[in-house]
Amino acid sequence: MYLKEIELKGFKSFPLKTSLVFDKNINAIVGPNGSGKSNIVDALRWVLGDQSSKNLRIDNSSSLVFAGNEKIKPSSCASVKLLFEDIEKKEGIEFNSLEVERSISLDGKSDYFINNQACRLKDVVEIFSSLKLGVKGFSIVNQGTIEDILRISSNERVVMFQEILGLRQLEIKKESSIKKLSLTVDNLNQVSVLENEIMPHFRSLKRQISRMQKSEEIKKELQDIELSYFSYLFNKLKKVDNSKEISDIENKINLLEKECSGFDLNFQNIEFEKDKQILEKEIRELNNQKSSLLYDLAKIESLIDVNKNKLNDNLKNKVCHIDLNIINPKIENILSCFKNIYVIKDFNQLNMALKNLENEFKLLIANFNISNVNSDSVKQEIVMLEGKLKEIQNKNKSIQDEINLKYSKLEEISVLEKKKISENQENFILFEKKQKEINELKYMIRSFEIDQEKFNLKFSNLEREIKESLVDIKEVGSCCVKLSENEFYELEKKMYRYRKMLSEIGFVDPEIEDEYSGVKERIDFLQTEKNDLEISIKDLNKIIKDLEKEINVSFDLALKQINSEFTKYLKIMFDGGKGSIEVVKDEEGVNIGVDIFVKLPKNKLEGIESLSGGEKSLVSLALLFAIVSISVPPLLVLDEVDAALDEENARKFGDILKNLSTKTQFVLITHNWLTMICADLIFGITIGDKNCSKALSLKLEESRDYVKN
Repeated sequence: MYLKEIELKGFKSFPLKTSLVFDKNINAIVGPNGSGKSNIVDALRWVLGDQSSKNLRIDNSSSLVFAGNEKIKPSSCASVKLLFEDIEKKEGIEFNSLEVERSISLDGKSDYFINNQACRLKDVVEIFSSLKLGVKGFSIVNQGTIEDILRISSNERVVMFQEILGLRQLEIKKESSIKKLSLTVDNLNQVSVLENEIMPHFRSLKRQISRMQKSEEIKKELQDIELSYFSYLFNKLKKVDNSKEISDIENKINLLEKECSGFDLNFQNIEFEKDKQILEKEIRELNNQKSSLLYDLAKIESLIDVNKNKLNDNLKNKVCHIDLNIINPKIENILSCFKNIYVIKDFNQLNMALKNLENEFKLLIANFNISNVNSDSVKQEIVMLEGKLKEIQNKNKSIQDEINLKYSKLEEISVLEKKKISENQENFILFEKKQKEINELKYMIRSFEIDQEKFNLKFSNLEREIKESLVDIKEVGSCCVKLSENEFYELEKKMYRYRKMLSEIGFVDPEIEDEYSGVKERIDFLQTEKNDLEISIKDLNKIIKDLEKEINVSFDLALKQINSEFTKYLKIMFDGGKGSIEVVKDEEGVNIGVDIFVKLPKNKLEGIESLSGGEKSLVSLALLFAIVSISVPPLLVLDEVDAALDEENARKFGDILKNLSTKTQFVLITHNWLTMICADLIFGITIGDKNCSKALSLKLEESRDYVKN
């Protein structure tokens, strides 16, 4: 692999697009001070990923962009592109050529591209590290830093050696793995914290879910028990269906009620009583008439008797003088008393009336005066009275006949009334009998209805119990379970025991399952992540150990080889001497430092601190060449590292370069003509007519003439 071309545009003193196409071996860049030849080294350093303003010789990132002059306007951005060819394919590299570009705008925004694909600085550093290139090793060495290899600390040398030995990529992987390990440990700690925060709640949910699961198991058992239990009761509770019997009875009742409706049970003797009252009233009126007739009859009979007596008295020639004006009123009183006596019913009143009647008769007799009365007139009076008496007797008889007729009708009415009452009683007895039969039938219906109500109540209670259970009434109805009484009671006890167990478990909110699922999913995720992180930590520790082992083994092996080459190049430079490099390791065997020991001829002291400035420069070059000969980097840029060399050492320097250039490409910034003549291609950097850097290239033969001139 070699650097085929570098292209600059707007970078520092190169505002115009400038391309330098390199030779595979030794390339020299020459030019007067201030021409911008070191800017080419800065461009290389910048693309390789150097971020140091000191190394890039700038105040800030915008200083990389061409600032402009009186002839050329300032550039808006700067870009540098490197093209590498003949790249060997190996792990991580799948291309033969590599183009890396870096650009920067005036606002400081920097972009990287690998083969025209945007990438990160990290990607650039990693790919160059895999190619043994970088800014921390010996890829670019200038006059001021050649002796840094001797001045820097033992720890810093480790990084420098790792890069030039091609181990930097492994070290980057190791550092990346360590960072990943640190992040993974942090993540693991965070996951553990989250897990510890969630776990108490999860355990609580888990207990509730366990209760729910236990509840579900019990419910399943209880469901089977309840199905058998209620199925037994359901089948035992035979449904009452007396609809046909009730219908027949209702038909009988309808028939009996129809028969009962034919009975006239509304009989009342009001009409009979009314007729009787009319007849009795009529009889009373007739009796009153009869009493009046009897009164008249008694009066007439009395008059007849009186006249007969008078007649008899005349006949006896005895004349009774009677004052009729006195006698008639007395007779009227007697008749009135007699009439009153007829209607009196009270005994005391009757006794008193008879006494009054007796007194009246006494007064009548006392007032009789016997007188002579004409016999013929008396006889006529008697005949007249007897005729009137006859008339009254006939009328009385007629009234009596009518009374008798009325009494006969009254008797008929009584007989009819009694008959009606008798008939009504018989009908009532029959009616009551039928009513009793109807009531008995209705009682039968009511009994059926009570049975139905009892069934309905039992069924309703059973249905309610089933609804409160875990089974469906349809399941119960379709299931047929046969149990003995003992088996049923055992099943009942078992059912109540399971219900008690459910009650003791208590209510568990079904929504807790969703919460549990969510928390469990979170816990599972955390535990999976935790396991993954623990596996990652284990894997990363193994990777780190494997990388450390690989780095240490490769480092130790390379240093052994370098030590041999170091002594070889010291002998070339100093005509003798010996050098060695020793690795400093920590307790875990990790390389933490590199110490350099040198023993030069004619110098009794060992150690680089005792060397002069010139000796340090040569020792540094000897060590550089020793490392390059072993690590074989693809490219080495040397910026005026030969400035302090005398002619003899400059020749040795050139010979070594020629020898190493068969495997390593060199780009030299030099003023030394002895160094120039060993180059295969020379680039001349000058200040053009536009006051900016300009590059010219000359082949070796042309460069020799150029140098001579």
